[in-house]
Amino acid sequence: MFSITINTRDRRPLLGFIRNGEFYPSKVGQAVAECWRKIPEYYPQAELIIHQVMPEHFHGLLRLNPKNPNARIVGKSPAHLGRIVGGFMIGSTHAYWNVLGIDWKAYTWSKAQRKEPFHLGVEHKESTQGPALFERGYNDVVPISDEQIDTKIRYIATNVERRQMKRDNSDFFAITRNAKSANWTVERIKQGLLADRFIGKDAASVAQAWQKIASMLNLSTEGTPNIDWLGNKSLLTATTKVSVICHRADVLLFEQQKAKTIEAAKNGAIVVSACINPKEREIVKALQAELLPVIKVADNGFDTLYKPSGKAFYTCAEGALTEITPWKHRTVSKDDEQTLSREMCLTANELVRIVAQCPDTWWK
Repeated sequence: MFSITINTRDRRPLLGFIRNGEFYPSKVGQAVAECWRKIPEYYPQAELIIHQVMPEHFHGLLRLNPKNPNARIVGKSPAHLGRIVGGFMIGSTHAYWNVLGIDWKAYTWSKAQRKEPFHLGVEHKESTQGPALFERGYNDVVPISDEQIDTKIRYIATNVERRQMKRDNSDFFAITRNAKSANWTVERIKQGLLADRFIGKDAASVAQAWQKIASMLNLSTEGTPNIDWLGNKSLLTATTKVSVICHRADVLLFEQQKAKTIEAAKNGAIVVSACINPKEREIVKALQAELLPVIKVADNGFDTLYKPSGKAFYTCAEGALTEITPWKHRTVSKDDEQTLSREMCLTANELVRIVAQCPDTWWK
């Protein structure tokens, strides 16, 4: 099973527009959808699950069955995903040229040119026949579990709805860059490192830990730490906040901590957490299920197109979420996605304490 995402060139809205929660495809968008539906005619091993055309990108979910007796063979093996998606992109681009009135069929290719069907330049903007419809390449994800597949189907099916929600609540999805906090200082971060029983054992360990963290933090040119954030600003300025930091020493008291936190949120407190360990994430998940307000300290910086995903998207649109990050954005591989260093965890929790302005044990 593969989830495919393809962006239009320069993310131009060539495929349609959204109005009042409905997607209206352009002629090109209609042609792209038709090209997708025709994939099994050319590659019978491809089973199409769901797709969604968006103004500037395309989502599709498909399953490959190479054992299909009618599978199209390329060389000695059934056509692979890259060839199938490449054929879809070529067909869609030809349809785009048809809309533009380009007589691409009249063009005669040499044998050398046939090896590179688009003949696109270095920036993949235009060929000898016409402009490119899509950006070079595509993103593909292989969902493994049934839950992951269901999640992808829901994501694709609700793409238009989420886009409309983002547009209607644009203030909640706008990223504020390089904000300052009087309490968020280099000295305070080092205090958090010093308080750790391992890193804080000597000055050299603290200095080494700071050097590691400093390269990841969003620091100004003067060396002061910045914070990026998005969501409901009123959560940050709320009078009453409580932290969720789960310690191993309190593992037997977790249900008490969870109950006290939910009770506090229902009574108007804003919950602040870095969601580092499973227990913290469990509490935040329970809060978001009831649309209770949360400030989350993210474990990565925000890239230009960042927005919360999954249920967090909806809680953000409802004004029940603010995400803040002290980090520069970094590209994270799938293998490293769940790995946070001890120094990162300590720094994130120190920011939780600064925002919440309450002790970790407030709930006892």
